[in-house]
Amino acid sequence: GWSNQDTTISFDCTDELSGIAECTESKTVSVEGENQKIVGEAVDNAGNTTQAQVTINLDKTLPSTNMEITPQANSLAWNNSAVEFKYTCIDELSGISLCPESKVISQEGANQLISTETTDIAGNSLLSAYILNLDTTPPNLNRIIQPAANAI
Repeated sequence: GWSNQDTTISFDCTDELSGIAECTESKTVSVEGENQKIVGEAVDNAGNTTQAQVTINLDKTLPSTNMEITPQANSLAWNNSAVEFKYTCIDELSGISLCPESKVISQEGANQLISTETTDIAGNSLLSAYILNLDTTPPNLNRIIQPAANAI
């Protein structure tokens, strides 16, 4: 498994007959990496030794999400047709466990919050948000003639 925070390894050394002469002190793993081997050793007063090994996988870095939006909004931050959101998720250490699926938004509205979450295998999550303004309805146009034409 993976951890997403500093991890402390403690060793509990016991010897029923001659007693413990040496026992490895606790060690904290704070550097990110995969398959980090932590070895502990117990030595009893008779000189007998035992070793135990623990493997730590540590990923504290958030994953990243690239969001491709098609079409892009105009200079006033509005779209006039359906908008497609495509996501590419990256995590270079533990890997991705949750990446948002592509979606198309066609519902009109101002300030629509489009939010997503990307999670890596270690449990680090990145929330992303985009504000969408979508208006697909043409404006009204009324004709006004002045002066009004006569009735003949």
